[in-house]
Amino acid sequence: MANICENKMYVYSEDPANIKHLREWCKENLDGCLELIDNECFEYYFDSRWDFPEEEMAEMVDELPNKDDIYIRVLSVEESNYYCAFHTYEGDKWQLQ
Repeated sequence: MANICENKMYVYSEDPANIKHLREWCKENLDGCLELIDNECFEYYFDSRWDFPEEEMAEMVDELPNKDDIYIRVLSVEESNYYCAFHTYEGDKWQLQ
């Protein structure tokens, strides 16, 4: 049995094209739950196996319309292995905080 990592993602952009792209990408590629905050930000809750899904997150931001106007943070927790990670995406790169 695979250990399930719970991910809470927050996305902020003043560019509506970024928000639209990311909302659609999440709905198509991640089995999760969307929570709209307003026109500039949303939260998305989804599961992954073991830890932070680096490949999926890289794919998600690869086709962003405006990479200069985006902020993403993801809190990943897998309790049974005491795993917790906090990643941010800003300035065209992911960083582990």
